Amino acid sequence: MSRDLSDNLDNLQVLIRRIEDGLKDRSYEDYLNDQDLQDATTYRLSMLGEITGKLPDDVKERHSDIPWDKIRGLRNVASHDYFSIIPDMVWEGTRSLEPIKQMIREELARIEAERRSRDGGRTR
Repeated sequence: MSRDLSDNLDNLQVLIRRIEDGLKDRSYEDYLNDQDLQDATTYRLSMLGEITGKLPDDVKERHSDIPWDKIRGLRNVASHDYFSIIPDMVWEGTRSLEPIKQMIREELARIEAERRSRDGGRTR
């Protein structure tokens, strides 16, 4: 279970890094005028929603401040009704990644602490 969770958290980090790298030094107007950037960002947020849907309930409960339903909802719209996506929805989603980044840091630290406890405090 920890391995799957760890893999999903790592994948979330990759997606967030790609979203942030794609939007680095880009304004909202730049975003609106770049259809490829909009598509890439929407896709990455959709994949973020897909992965968060695989997170265990206890993780979501520990981080109840994160709007899990909205994240999953954006994924559903992007996957099933792409042409109804409003650029503002996606842009706002990119502005709300910090709580997810914090959750990832906390959960990876928790996994590492559990591993150390099982291994008697030995490091890798």
